[in-house]
Amino acid sequence: MKIVYILSSTNVFGGASKAIVSLLKGLMKKEVKPIVVLPKTDGLYVSLSQMGINVLAFPMRLNVYPKCDSLKNCLLFFPRLIYWLLLNEYSYIKLSKRLKDEHVDLIHTNVSVMNIGYRLAKKLHVPHVFHIREYADKDFNLHYFPSKKYFHDMFTSVGCHTICITKDVQRCQKLDNNSSSNVIYDGVCPSTSFPIWEKKRYFLYAGRIQPGKGLFSLVRAYHDYIKAVDIVDVVPLFVAGEKSDSIYYSKISSYIENNNMSEEVLFLGPRKDLAELMQQALAIVIPSVREGFGFCMTEAMFNGCLVIGHNTGGTKEQFDNGIQITGKEIGIRYETEEQLTGHLIAVAKNSPDMYSDMIERAFSVVNKLYSTEVCVENVYNLYKKILDGKYC
Repeated sequence: MKIVYILSSTNVFGGASKAIVSLLKGLMKKEVKPIVVLPKTDGLYVSLSQMGINVLAFPMRLNVYPKCDSLKNCLLFFPRLIYWLLLNEYSYIKLSKRLKDEHVDLIHTNVSVMNIGYRLAKKLHVPHVFHIREYADKDFNLHYFPSKKYFHDMFTSVGCHTICITKDVQRCQKLDNNSSSNVIYDGVCPSTSFPIWEKKRYFLYAGRIQPGKGLFSLVRAYHDYIKAVDIVDVVPLFVAGEKSDSIYYSKISSYIENNNMSEEVLFLGPRKDLAELMQQALAIVIPSVREGFGFCMTEAMFNGCLVIGHNTGGTKEQFDNGIQITGKEIGIRYETEEQLTGHLIAVAKNSPDMYSDMIERAFSVVNKLYSTEVCVENVYNLYKKILDGKYC
């Protein structure tokens, strides 16, 4: 199979990027020949090129309305929108010519908020797959251009198929009764044996620093945790991730400084040793407003890390899957910041051994549901059904 993959970002640290890299590695072993299209020539472009993949760079933007959250952004709203539309049209025309003689079998777009792959598939008369990884409006405050209905009509059109990373994402996109829609969980790690690491005294947040990921809510709950315990017993909070929203980061930094928490909250930036950080943490906190899948949550469970998660979206679905399989909780849920504060107090006070059974249950569940082997097999079988004409 020769398949074109349309990716929206060259960021190597995001869950969507990690998921597509592991997927491509597995599919290439099944003789899938990928052509990956990226918007720039840094980060993921370099990594995929080193894997021997044919990688193309064409400037592309998401099909969303620009932000209008400040005077500057409001003034630039229409110029940005027009520029993005022209940029996407330019890349569509150039890519159409570039792929014309490649004899492509299928086009796979790695997010739900780009239509260039769908348009190319129509132009080349091949099937298209949307990999829906986000709620868009409910997690990243993105608004489909020109409308959500326009995209829903694409999702459900003839020759178009969708992969939703959770059942909840599928429901929210109103695709749960669509015969061409599939739920395939991301492959996070290869099946492996349980990691044995000595725990250290720190809490961990891992993810981009932007509103949808909920770090500010965690920092507020952590402030209440500090007030509730003796200062000498305070467990620090490590924040590992890219500062992708400068305004949001400044807001959090000001709060930390104003409440004298600079010594307790440590910003580590993007990290390549994230697995080790997870393995040694007392717990990782997943505070996302509404996580699509929760790649980082599953990654932590693979690494033997206790998860404290906001009981919503993909985070809730993963907790629920754990109960369905084991009959018991595989992590600690919370609904409010007050509940999160209580969990931080309890985890810091108790011995790590108290949570060992829960951690081992979580590990067994993610090995069963979210291994890269399972994901690769599911996606490959879907491709075969589509191309064999059995899935129309």
